[in-house]
Formats: sequence, C-alpha cells, structure tokens
Amino acid sequence: MPLARTSQRLHAALVLVLFLLAAPPAARAAEPAPAPPVSHQAAHVALGVGAGLTVASFVLAEAGDRAYERYEGETDPDRIEDAYDDAARYDRLAVATLLVGQASLLYGLWRRFLHDPEPRSADAGIDAAARGATWSIGPRLGPDGPALALDLRF
Repeated sequence: MPLARTSQRLHAALVLVLFLLAAPPAARAAEPAPAPPVSHQAAHVALGVGAGLTVASFVLAEAGDRAYERYEGETDPDRIEDAYDDAARYDRLAVATLLVGQASLLYGLWRRFLHDPEPRSADAGIDAAARGATWSIGPRLGPDGPALALDLRF
C-alpha cells in the first residue's frame, strides 16, 4: 500500500503543477517589472563642465602670470597700473574658475557614484543596496591603530 499512496501523491503533485502552469497570467503572482535604467546624463555633464573649467583656470592663471611679468617690466606708470589690474583680474578669474570647476567635478562624482535616486513605482520594493552604490564612513581599528574608513560598494 505504501506504493499506491506514493503514486497518488505523485499524481496529485503533477496535476497541481499542470494546473499552476495552465493558469492565466493574471492568476499568477505578479513579478516586479525591471527598474528602468537610471540616467547619468546630469553627472556626465557636471564632470565635463568641471574638467573644462579646471583646465580653463590654468589657462587664466598663465595669462595672469604673463600680465604680472608685463607689470614688472613696464616703466610707464599708466601701463604699470593697467598691467597690474590685468594680472589681478586674471588671478581672480582663475581662482573662481578653479573653485567652480572642482565643485562641479565633486558634484558629478557624487551624482554618478554615490547619489541614490528616488525610488520609482517600478522599483519601490527594491532596497537601496540593490539599486546602486552605497557608502558609509566609520571608525576602524587596524594593526596600525585607529582610523576612519570609507566603505564604498557598487
């Protein structure tokens, strides 16, 4: 009799599997739709602008150096003042361009690798670790003593 009981169980299991496979798609458990790809266009634009402004700051600094050399070589008081004003203006522009360029580079890196976009309806059930990069900063005790560790996961 154990053989008959096993045969009945096997038959019932096969009927159940066939029933589940033949069930209409609406009756099956809905699978989550794949999350739409996240656009990194803003990050790439910020990185490009940051790189361009950083390079431009070096060009402006070089122009400021040339204006200062002109200032040092001039003997006419009016031209001395103009050369000095040019050097100071180029130096201020170089500093401002460098600061904005570096800030743009940092923003682009943050936006590309660390920014966690807001969940959309398609991926609302997915946790942050499954959507993208995560990071944390914390104390660590190593063989060389205490340290501060940055944990960045992609």
